[in-house]
Amino acid sequence: IRPDDIVTHLIVAERLVQMGLFSWAEGEFRFVIENSPTEARLSVLAGLMMSAMFQDLERYLDAATARERIVKRMDENPGLREQFEATEDGSLSPKRIRAGMDYCYAMHFSATGNRAKQIEHLDKAAVADPSDADVLIALFRLSDQDEKRRASTKRLIERATRKFQLEIDQLAPLAAESEGIGELLATKHNEYAWLVSNTFGDFDVALDYAIKSNEHYGNSKAGLLDTLGRCHFAKGDLESAIRVQTRANQLEPHSGAIARQLAFFREEAAKRDAAKRGAPRASEPN
Repeated sequence: IRPDDIVTHLIVAERLVQMGLFSWAEGEFRFVIENSPTEARLSVLAGLMMSAMFQDLERYLDAATARERIVKRMDENPGLREQFEATEDGSLSPKRIRAGMDYCYAMHFSATGNRAKQIEHLDKAAVADPSDADVLIALFRLSDQDEKRRASTKRLIERATRKFQLEIDQLAPLAAESEGIGELLATKHNEYAWLVSNTFGDFDVALDYAIKSNEHYGNSKAGLLDTLGRCHFAKGDLESAIRVQTRANQLEPHSGAIARQLAFFREEAAKRDAAKRGAPRASEPN
């Protein structure tokens, strides 16, 4: 319809992702990347959105290489890097983009069974951005950790949790002043809840923050509901976890991560039901 309008191509790509037409979306993302000036913000956004799509599809190597192109572009263009360093959106900061690149490489090597490379890239990601929740969760979930690594990861998670809490405390009194601050507070609530619910900490606070972040958007964002579902699961409320995750799945039926988490919750429910059916009755001897 507007073949020369780069912005339109990016809008169409995002809509195609929402429709589950991923190969078509990839074509649109690549059109934006290839036809934007090297210093253009739109090209970076298209690369990040395409990487997120690949990550959701568990195409981790593609996700990593898409981010690596952006990292190299920012390394070669200080003006572009400074532009993104100045943004208030933490997900667009150069350090978060670099950490995301190494995280995706780590997930790729995890899937291929290369544990040494997985750990190498997770450690690089944690150095690039020690408050990236996905990186910390992956470190926390590493199997066969020795005590030194387990203690180091615990310290990183506690430090990130304190950082999120400090930011929440600073933003909360100002949230009513502008929509932008309110959105940033909701993001910090979600970051805290996501990290804690998937690792350790105060699950009550995490649940409260997840509820608040969802209330800010009228319970209309699938990603925030995904966090809320995991908070309910961390609290042991599997029924609520399934209910919330089902709503998230309805809002974004083509999200692989949300669908996989819903399947996990349902499998856990089936296991619990089977265990209850197999348990001896009170009147029966053990």
